[in-house]
Amino acid sequence: MIRRATIEDLQELLDIYNYEVEHGVATFDEVPRTYEQRKEWFDAHQGKYILIVKEVDGKVAGYASVSKLFPKPAYDISGEVSVYVAKEFRGQGIGKELLKELLKLTKEEGNFDSLFSLITGTNEVSIHMHEKLGFEYAGILKNSGVKFGKHLDVAIYRFALK
Repeated sequence: MIRRATIEDLQELLDIYNYEVEHGVATFDEVPRTYEQRKEWFDAHQGKYILIVKEVDGKVAGYASVSKLFPKPAYDISGEVSVYVAKEFRGQGIGKELLKELLKLTKEEGNFDSLFSLITGTNEVSIHMHEKLGFEYAGILKNSGVKFGKHLDVAIYRFALK
């Protein structure tokens, strides 16, 4: 079942995110987030910005969100998409399900002109999923980050809503 996230989901959302902080390159965060930090992030997703979860057998298998793209007000017509799937649920199409539902909700609510996804260049699975669902390649930030001692590119993908 895909539904809006609730505060009761927050620890599982934190666990999924922190796993990626410590083991992956989907986020360039290098220090695990605290519950309090993630609560602030959660609170920011209770209005215009969307946060949904996929629940499987009572457990959060993954989540997707639309967040503020950049802090300056001129960017408020755009949102940044994120999709995270718990390690034990990967390879089951959950990320795609979440992204499809997120796009549907975003279109229905009509708060954005465009959605952007900033994808680590080595994440071919995520790039393919975004392209399949209608995101268009919009550019690349070459050598824009370093994680685990490796220089990484970030591919920018855009989904036009208007």
